[in-house]
Amino acid sequence: METSTPTRKSFLQLLRASDKAKNFDQMLVDVQDALKAFPGDKKLLKWLHYAQVHYVNEKLESHVVHELEAKKDFAALELVYQKLLQIFPGSPLLLQKLKEARVKMNKEDSNRQQEALVDAHRKVDEFLKTDQVEDAMNAVFELLSFNPADKEAHKLLEKVKNLRDKKLSVDMLEYFKSNQAPLREDYKKNKKAFIRV
Repeated sequence: METSTPTRKSFLQLLRASDKAKNFDQMLVDVQDALKAFPGDKKLLKWLHYAQVHYVNEKLESHVVHELEAKKDFAALELVYQKLLQIFPGSPLLLQKLKEARVKMNKEDSNRQQEALVDAHRKVDEFLKTDQVEDAMNAVFELLSFNPADKEAHKLLEKVKNLRDKKLSVDMLEYFKSNQAPLREDYKKNKKAFIRV
């Protein structure tokens, strides 16, 4: 027994049944099958557009999309919109939503980066107040990792370097002062062991 290929009329009946049942997933599959059998058919192309629009609208109104919007998970929303654009390429609504999601993601990233910069500045100030020069230096390098062209961070780096150099000079001077008396005693005891400069 031979299997008969579906006719255009049978495809249209399937599409009407899917439309009546509001089953746009099935309608999309059926219309794509129909277009494989009857490529370029204007009526089937209209059904394809109709199915795409309703399928995309149905997915945009889904619980998952609303949940992602409520969580402000713009990265996941961007993926959803990109997947839907594969089904309905060129959809103005999807392109607009994708653009909005990307703008919000960029704004969120910018806010996060700004908070990190403020936090790094705060850390530098705290370390400088408590005379923790090495920690302040590390905090400045962290600050520069966010924005290497930050002029204020470069000024802070110079300030911290100068403070570090001053602290190092003071520490070395104290070390030499603390060791000078014992060295003099050793010199008086054994002058031949020392070379005078």
